[in-house]
Amino acid sequence: MRVLGIEHDTFTFPIINRALLLRKSDVLYGEMVHCVAMKMGSALELFFCNTMIEFYAKCGCLNYAYKVFDEMLERDLVTRTSMISGYVSAGNVSKTFPLFNKMRFVELEPNSVTVLVMLQTCSTFGSLVEGRQVQGYVIKNGLLIDKSVQNSILRMYTKTGDVEEVEVCFS
Repeated sequence: MRVLGIEHDTFTFPIINRALLLRKSDVLYGEMVHCVAMKMGSALELFFCNTMIEFYAKCGCLNYAYKVFDEMLERDLVTRTSMISGYVSAGNVSKTFPLFNKMRFVELEPNSVTVLVMLQTCSTFGSLVEGRQVQGYVIKNGLLIDKSVQNSILRMYTKTGDVEEVEVCFS
């Protein structure tokens, strides 16, 4: 594109990031895209940054993902959910709950996708106390109508062996 003189737009670099993810490319390619985007003035665009965070997180480079996150001028629900998901994938539970809680303090209410990631964390790492807190959030904010959220709550209690809580939760 650059050789042919074709201008890029706000979708060019995110599409390249998605292609790199689909190809399971080495992080080096993502770094190259990131550098070119910086030189071309697209490195702070929200959509690009979100795909860059996702790319770095899926490559296991959470330090790079967090650096992008930290330097962003604007963050949205996708940004924060992507960071949380990256930490979950890496098994770094200690970072997930502070990010989840901070979302709510910046007046950005987690949605069912964010809640699913948090419930996956609780289920995978046996964090029953935190799982109950997420469940309370789900009930308080009307997210229990989502069947995937219901299934994740059931899975969490089943996996942690607290079957009585399953009966109380859905009775």
